[in-house]
Amino acid sequence: MGSASAAPALPTNPEKTQVKVQYLGVGGYLVQRGDDVVLFGPVYSNPSLLEAMGDHQIRTNRALVDRLLPRDATQAQAIVIGHSHYDHLMDTPYIANAYATNAKVYGSRTTASLIASSVPAARLVDVGPAAAAGRGIDITSTTGRPRIRLWPIRSEHSDQFRVKVPLTGVNIPFHVWRGEVSEPLSVLPTNSSGWAEGEVFAYVLDFLDDLGQVEFRVYYQDSGTDAPVGFPWGGKEPPDGKRVDVSLICLGGDFEHLHDHPEAIIKATRPRFLLLGHWENFFVPQDDICRTSKVAAIPLQDTHYFIRRATAAMKSAGLDGKPIVPCPTASVFNFPIDPVGDAAVHKALKKPGATYECAR
Repeated sequence: MGSASAAPALPTNPEKTQVKVQYLGVGGYLVQRGDDVVLFGPVYSNPSLLEAMGDHQIRTNRALVDRLLPRDATQAQAIVIGHSHYDHLMDTPYIANAYATNAKVYGSRTTASLIASSVPAARLVDVGPAAAAGRGIDITSTTGRPRIRLWPIRSEHSDQFRVKVPLTGVNIPFHVWRGEVSEPLSVLPTNSSGWAEGEVFAYVLDFLDDLGQVEFRVYYQDSGTDAPVGFPWGGKEPPDGKRVDVSLICLGGDFEHLHDHPEAIIKATRPRFLLLGHWENFFVPQDDICRTSKVAAIPLQDTHYFIRRATAAMKSAGLDGKPIVPCPTASVFNFPIDPVGDAAVHKALKKPGATYECAR
């Protein structure tokens, strides 16, 4: 099992001329513009492979969340969930109640049903109707005006892995924890299979200026898809002509058997910056990941192959820079709202070789 590159942190600048993106591990990110903060799938509780696949009892490690969750999470106006597996949703009830107390949780009907016992219904938003109607959801910031708009996009979850049958040449795909939950549960699930996948969504997140125009655009997926499922605008040009500033793309899963992933989504979003998340071995404790200088990839994943393909796809699309592979909890990036500053960011991230220091 190899290790992947982890991009170095850049100096924090809280001014509104930048958007901060902090990788939290798995599919988790904190995205911030000034006082506007959105959390994507924050999770720190990493049960072992045996606990997860053996369907043992699992639960949120509150002490670990308390130690690692960025303090800016308390400002979050939204917690956005792509799908409802434990490694994307399990820590949300605790974070929503103990830290992001003003945030609503945006996700599928299954997402709302699974955590209904811990998060009030008024704070749970089923994004399915908006996705079906092609409608954005305005999120009110602390200024009382819509400063953030969320566009849910129906997507899918790839198979997690394949097992080769000796002497047959047959590969058997495995896709675990499928299913939907339509009625609110009275208690939180206690094992991995209880956190059903549910309906899957990708998202476009728009930060709006004072005139309601898109100032900065983020694309997010927490599972690879077959093109053009989950693609913004059906893979076509955005109707407002505003390109994606940062694409947050999932590296994990059975990507080699998807149709043109990650090439197609890179071509469709044409991002100024590309971050590849959900790549690290999340079957070891999060604090162990942060102590090491090289972070091991998900078991059975050819992480370097994916990175090479993503790099070639960016070059083929005429995009500047290379994919950024962030380190869990340690990597903080400040992307300029104005593309004039892009070259400086790419230069700051550029180092000889493939491996960077990864330290909290």
